[in-house]
Amino acid sequence: MTLTSPTSKQLMPASQVTITGSAADNVALGDLEVAVHNATTNLWWNGSLSNWSSTKEWNVAAPVCTTITSCTFSFGFVGEVYGGTYTATARAVDTSGNSGSTPLVRFTVASS
Repeated sequence: MTLTSPTSKQLMPASQVTITGSAADNVALGDLEVAVHNATTNLWWNGSLSNWSSTKEWNVAAPVCTTITSCTFSFGFVGEVYGGTYTATARAVDTSGNSGSTPLVRFTVASS
């Protein structure tokens, strides 16, 4: 499980942030999810409701799979504030219920 964008301490353009990565499993991948944390407010983005929450929210990422064991994914994060600092992590859950996640990656969205 890896995040390919954003990278650690990356300054992202002042627009929607697309979080991307890849995952692999020895049997079959199930869910691919992304969590985004606002470093200033200490809140988590809930993509289903398009709002911020005090509890960690796992958002469904869009997978592109070459096989049932290998996928890339993307998640369009639209809750950013220009000039804001965030952390992102991703996790994969396989069809047996096992999960693995990436370390938190800190990034900033440009002011404009």
